[in-house]
Amino acid sequence: MKLLIQKIVNDLDNHSGEITLTVRDVGHGNWNEIKYENKRILFDIGAQKNYGEDDLLKIIRRAKFKNEEEIYIFISHWDVDHYHAILKLSKKELQLIKAVFGPLNVPRTNTAFRVMNLISDAGIIYHGIPSTKKRYLNKQIELNLLFYGTKMKIYRSSKTKSRNLDSVVLLLEGNNSSVLFTGDNNYEKLFNYVVTNSFPNRPLNLILPHHGGAAGKFKLSSWSTVSLENIIISYHQDNSYGHPSPENINISQKLLAFKPHVVTNGSGCKCFTI
Repeated sequence: MKLLIQKIVNDLDNHSGEITLTVRDVGHGNWNEIKYENKRILFDIGAQKNYGEDDLLKIIRRAKFKNEEEIYIFISHWDVDHYHAILKLSKKELQLIKAVFGPLNVPRTNTAFRVMNLISDAGIIYHGIPSTKKRYLNKQIELNLLFYGTKMKIYRSSKTKSRNLDSVVLLLEGNNSSVLFTGDNNYEKLFNYVVTNSFPNRPLNLILPHHGGAAGKFKLSSWSTVSLENIIISYHQDNSYGHPSPENINISQKLLAFKPHVVTNGSGCKCFTI
């Protein structure tokens, strides 16, 4: 696993051309893509958890997996809306996936078992990334740097019973801007462990955690120290959680100096050259 992830990190470092970011419109869920050369790295491949087969197939068709591609998937954490779409990939699409990575502890749910059986039957290895050892003697959950290169840095949480926080986080530095792939992690932890440790050299595209909903405190005083290119919220208003919260929207607008934040919410995928 370590060698394969480091190879992905090194391949990005050796790539000098264009890198694109796509945040797919998948309802109230997350599916994000990094594309360069013939490679596609997915950070989550989710969709709204109550979507049926037709909805999922439409999303997958829009993604247009190509025969010549190498596809790698990182599952941030084991909530259905972050991996739902993998259940409806065709055999041909599954053949393009070289590996799936995610937290080592897979929950004992029927949906998670279906995913594991599906990828196993397709000959795909699931590389479970174990939690990291704590660096500080306190009760806080940490996010620690596990793999890194010049362009990509991969963080993993210390041991926790929280499914949202038992996660993988990724920071990518492109030619023009950077991206923080957050899953449903916590604002303070993302800032204190990732941003502070690997301060982005280029303006940051921040994918707001937990679809803009409750994920700790989104502190204006902290995030205003970061040059922000975009704040992106992957969600759909047809949700029962009240996402995104008005408070987080207000902070986003202040951070962007009232430049509009970017939302999916049925408006289509958002694509950026980074």
